[in-house]
Amino acid sequence: MLDFPDWKIMKEINIVSQNSYGQEIVIGVIAYLRNIHRDYYLQQDTEPDKFLRLLEYPKQELFPKDFLDDIILNAIKENYPKSYVRNSEISFDSDLEKIKIITKVPSQVGKLEVRPNFTNVNLSKLVGEKFNFLIKDLNIYQHFTVDSIKGKYFTGICDYEKQEEVYEGINEIEFL
Repeated sequence: MLDFPDWKIMKEINIVSQNSYGQEIVIGVIAYLRNIHRDYYLQQDTEPDKFLRLLEYPKQELFPKDFLDDIILNAIKENYPKSYVRNSEISFDSDLEKIKIITKVPSQVGKLEVRPNFTNVNLSKLVGEKFNFLIKDLNIYQHFTVDSIKGKYFTGICDYEKQEEVYEGINEIEFL
């Protein structure tokens, strides 16, 4: 077992598209690790039946999700609306092996841009100001053809008032 400070939550975003026959398929996966802390941790399972609890442990709904996860997933869903997240806990040495296996498949580098939402902002007060948008490289691990994941650019939107907090938080995420 890993030391507790090394425990993580792994998020795998499965990018869902359609093949030439109209079938939904996963064309690639974007994976990242989040640190566990007092506001971001696996919830307790309240299932009273111990057998059922162990059978499905841990349930996906028990994993944490915050505004950073939402920004990243929504950026991908903007282009691929059927995409979804699969969570797992990284707490054992074997979990590190899982990461190695996931990241050994061919990949392409895409981009995640995060920019503030200016919808409720008085734009006349912003004239002449300089804005920084966060741009991160993302490895997209191939599950279909290389062309299906090549050259992808995703744009996420964050609250104007929280942009620095969002940029800082996303920079702390370990994209695999």
